[in-house]
Amino acid sequence: MEKKPALEATLVQEFVISAHGDLDRTREFLAQEPALVNATWDWGGGDFETALGGAAHMEGKTSPTTCWKTARVLISLPRQCSENWKSSKPRSLPTLMLSTYQVRMEYR
Repeated sequence: MEKKPALEATLVQEFVISAHGDLDRTREFLAQEPALVNATWDWGGGDFETALGGAAHMEGKTSPTTCWKTARVLISLPRQCSENWKSSKPRSLPTLMLSTYQVRMEYR
């Protein structure tokens, strides 16, 4: 199988930014390019971030529901796209974030 070219840097940056709280825009990016689910943006100085990481750390700054929904979309996408599923990365910390959110919502 021939390797695809690298994703455009601006596309990756905009995608990671969108995942910080814009669920609809995140879905638009994924519809355009599903491989973005594994993309990582380099903010500089060793600060690398995925869209899932962005959604996970915004829980207290934007709507927790939006962060939760964005993370769910990003976690479930590799199962829908077999090519990306083969190269998907472990997502233990965001999965933990979702678990604690679900527990908190159940005890409100």
